[in-house]
Amino acid sequence: MKDIKVNESTFNKIVYDRKNQHYKVALDIAKLLLLNYHPDISKGRHDVLALMFDMNSLWEQFFLVTLKTKLKTHLVTSQVTKSFWKPTSGYSSKMRPDIILKCKESQESFVLDTKWKNLNDYNPSPEDLRQMYVYHRFYQAKKVALVYPSDQHSIKKGNYFSSENYLEMSEKECSIMQIATATDIKTWQEDIVNQINFLIEY
Repeated sequence: MKDIKVNESTFNKIVYDRKNQHYKVALDIAKLLLLNYHPDISKGRHDVLALMFDMNSLWEQFFLVTLKTKLKTHLVTSQVTKSFWKPTSGYSSKMRPDIILKCKESQESFVLDTKWKNLNDYNPSPEDLRQMYVYHRFYQAKKVALVYPSDQHSIKKGNYFSSENYLEMSEKECSIMQIATATDIKTWQEDIVNQINFLIEY
């Protein structure tokens, strides 16, 4: 087939019937990409095909790859599974934190759990905080942290109450990290490593 110059009329001329109907989704994607269309929900001039990604998974993988390649002082591992409950018959339940950092010198561990959500100045959910408490105990972590994207950097430190005396604070620390996003990937990655180093030393 010869190369052609594609414009909107190219797609408007296509007549769909039972022979080519099954190509419609592929052609819609081609139209979206070739004509540089983007979601325009306010004017609604074009049908828009939504290309969806699991942003939690994408955020976790980006964070993991960044730390593995840039954080030289720590061994970076992911998805380290441990069992934490088993019924009298059947399979045990397991836990699996997103990222574990282990200092090459001191052997101290730090557990990070990435969350693609906006806190809007609220505390994390009780479920997320309970999850981090379990990671603290089962992975013998010095610190644990929930990591969120944001428009500016911030680290808010917090401690769990003592399990022996609910009026006292324990030494178990869980921080809330917000990492500012950046358009330049290298700058973003450098910011991530700097913020993680700050968390470790904080």
